[in-house]
Amino acid sequence: MPGYSNPFSGSFTGPHTWGAIGHLFEALRAEAAPEADWTLDSLGAENASLAPRGKVRLFDCADKIIGPPQDLFAKPQTEAAGLPPVTDAVAAWLDMLDRLRPFKTKGQIAGVHRYLNGLDGLDEIAETARNLTWTGPLDRFRNGPRRARAALTRYVSLRHLGLHTDRLRLVWMNNDGDADDDWIVLAVLLDSRWLVLDHFHGDIAGDGAYPAATPYFSLNSHHCALHWRQAPGKTSSKAADKALNLFAERFRFGCA
Repeated sequence: MPGYSNPFSGSFTGPHTWGAIGHLFEALRAEAAPEADWTLDSLGAENASLAPRGKVRLFDCADKIIGPPQDLFAKPQTEAAGLPPVTDAVAAWLDMLDRLRPFKTKGQIAGVHRYLNGLDGLDEIAETARNLTWTGPLDRFRNGPRRARAALTRYVSLRHLGLHTDRLRLVWMNNDGDADDDWIVLAVLLDSRWLVLDHFHGDIAGDGAYPAATPYFSLNSHHCALHWRQAPGKTSSKAADKALNLFAERFRFGCA
């Protein structure tokens, strides 16, 4: 399409429309939830375009990498469908990302999260990522496609702004095994801390602010992982088996 290229494979050109987001920069200071003892502003100025140094456990959980998403969730081969149309919502979103570029990483994270909360054109923006080969797990999420699209849109927004892939993870959360209480958040690693961007919460909290919820699956474009909480003094086999069974059930892999 003349004047437009995929924002996730390179730069984009062409006219953009600046949406009504004047409130955006008034809210760049995003405070953590009361359970956390730090805020986004208190974090350092780590270069988020580089891979993180060492591993930081997500939600303080044990984990196991199970393979690349495009291998586990192969998407059907289709004829080239071309790029989705540049709607007003997509154009305003791209313009918003351009306007966030001069800000530091913390301002970009807060700005993206604030802009996307409650945005009417969220589905149109998520559609721009439909051809990404690693997004197969999102197609299988049965508990509300909007939750999946909201997390994906945050992911591709921050990738477009230059955050390294290994600092971003889409995380499937669960409360006590209840199939009706699953949701997806975006976790962002900054200054050796995992931030949580939850579409249904305006604040940006640390992963320690979710003591009652358990992640069981996560991915970025490189790999998928299972997660489970390991009780102090106990072996992880039972909790790991529970995570594996939950993953198999939710993603329709049959009995684990």
